Amino acid sequence: MLTLPRSPLATNQPTNRYDPNWHIGIPAPFHLEGHVWGAHVYWSALAHYNALHPSGGASGSGGGGRYAERPLLLGMADASHPAAHRYPVWWTGDGKSLSYSVRSMVQLGVTLLKPYVHSDCGGNADRATGLVPVPEYVRWSQHCALGAIFRYHGRPGHQPWLYDNATGAIVRSFLGMRMALMPTLLAAGAAATADGTPIARRLDIAFPGAQHRANATRLDQYLLGDDLLVAPFTSYSNGNGDDGGNGTQAREVWVPPGAWQDAWTGEVLTGPALVTSTQPLARLPMWHRRGGGLVVTAPTAARSVATQDWGVLGLELFPFGLAGEEGGRGTGARVLRRTLVREGEEDVAIIATQSAIGGRVTLAIEPAGVGAACAARRWRLRINLLPQQAVLAWSADGGAPRAPSRVLGPLPRANAASFVPFAGGAPPSAAGAVVELHLSPAPGRRLLEFEITHT
Repeated sequence: MLTLPRSPLATNQPTNRYDPNWHIGIPAPFHLEGHVWGAHVYWSALAHYNALHPSGGASGSGGGGRYAERPLLLGMADASHPAAHRYPVWWTGDGKSLSYSVRSMVQLGVTLLKPYVHSDCGGNADRATGLVPVPEYVRWSQHCALGAIFRYHGRPGHQPWLYDNATGAIVRSFLGMRMALMPTLLAAGAAATADGTPIARRLDIAFPGAQHRANATRLDQYLLGDDLLVAPFTSYSNGNGDDGGNGTQAREVWVPPGAWQDAWTGEVLTGPALVTSTQPLARLPMWHRRGGGLVVTAPTAARSVATQDWGVLGLELFPFGLAGEEGGRGTGARVLRRTLVREGEEDVAIIATQSAIGGRVTLAIEPAGVGAACAARRWRLRINLLPQQAVLAWSADGGAPRAPSRVLGPLPRANAASFVPFAGGAPPSAAGAVVELHLSPAPGRRLLEFEITHT
């Protein structure tokens, strides 16, 4: 008879893990790994308990207890048996370093086809103060916010409100970025389910070839989804190190082929190239792919996907440069296809085509397949232009040309430090203008057309 510890079943949450640190021996039959068999036994016990107590646990907005939900069990990241995929969120174990967390997330997405690998986030709290040293806490929070799974865990001391205002503001800004990116992250999760493509993608998945292998197989940077290049800091100085005590750090980053816009400054780099990125504590190295796009939510105070308002969504579009510009490209029209998926309710394709000889762009929002739904929602398309570019007019669904809904110029350089990505405001100081096109709700397929010109 298996006796379950009371704590997982009395914490008002249907989520737990089979932890080998408990030293509970459950002999595994059929040559299964102990981690996998233990997870199966523990999940089955949780499911049985929940079935007997469907009204237990904390009540959600829909009524009823959370024990009525299907339990979510954390498996072990190093379990290599295929049955480990039955519990598709994987934990790396206690006491892992920040570097290990980043590297295992990137590596195991390729070698074991596990897209949801993560470590306990937040760093190690000092036993005397109950708080994590600020640089350690911030660098962990940044990695987790822009990774596959965000889950603070460990000794107390991970709540942002326990820290000074400046530290809390940094962490809240990255939590806000993650919430804004939920449509993109959910679409990446759907892709992982469909074909195994990781959410945090090792760069050789997008940039194969022997000429790139040495840099594209690095484990300390990745694409988050299709178009966001992220290079977390994998170390930190909690004392008076070479960062001067203020958390500023530098690291090497491989910028892949193509044009990439710095998410904080708006400067465009052309790869492939090795660069050194120096960032203050409030930032980490991050670039947008020119020719890419991200679906985001409107700025909101929502704390979960279930409470987010998807009645209006944004598309951050980063078109290619025109001929002769930084970020330009060769001949041939470029087609950008991104999807929007939510809880199985929608499957929407967003297809942007930029002409080969100029800046004419058509963008279609349509059901992705037979039987797919396409909600009648408001869209806010934000065209992130390069300097000296403009969009003078646009049309929707074959209608008459109209002026842009709003044009936002770059932040003054004096205010450059205040910029936060995905907040829906003015672009960073070295970027071009952001032109907003607001599309009213209508059912079915939507079609937008506009042209980018030189000023």
